[in-house]
Amino acid sequence: MRSYVQLMAYHLRGLTRFSGRDARPTFWPWAITLLVASMATFSAIMLPTMMGAIGAAFRHPRTETGSSQATATAQIEGGNLFSSMMTTLTISTAIVAVIVVALLAASVTRRLHDHGKSGAWGLLPLPFLATAMVLFPKILASTGPGATPDGLFFAGFFNNLIYLACLGYLVFLLVRDGDAGPNRFGPPPSGG
Repeated sequence: MRSYVQLMAYHLRGLTRFSGRDARPTFWPWAITLLVASMATFSAIMLPTMMGAIGAAFRHPRTETGSSQATATAQIEGGNLFSSMMTTLTISTAIVAVIVVALLAASVTRRLHDHGKSGAWGLLPLPFLATAMVLFPKILASTGPGATPDGLFFAGFFNNLIYLACLGYLVFLLVRDGDAGPNRFGPPPSGG
């Protein structure tokens, strides 16, 4: 059994190797490490943004009266606080997602090869992820106090359901046992 450091080094060396097969014990430590690292990175980006926004809201409150109630909003340097936060959220999410997909691409392909599937199956959730990244800011821009869900909201909702179904199926493929013997992608991987 390889050590954790050896597994990470193996995957870093194999970032562009889309051939061969990887066993479950080789793949999952890498995938989980990337998931944890992406969540930590996202948190490191968003926490200061959110804390700054909260601080600005308390420093620069502005009350606007609507038809029957007052709402508090904050303006930062001429821009809407919520809009600024959502822009940061959208851009950072897209950047982290692209990096994680790039780092996982070859290892997902090799893992799928382990049970005879083409690496193209790993692309299944990506169009829906990309669509969500495009729709998310548009949906947020069309929402606000008193807004009702529109076609764009429902398109985003159903896109996300399809994305989750595709991602779930991909995870199912990745956790399955590999072929015991050789398949069209080569001999079974040795050990973990």
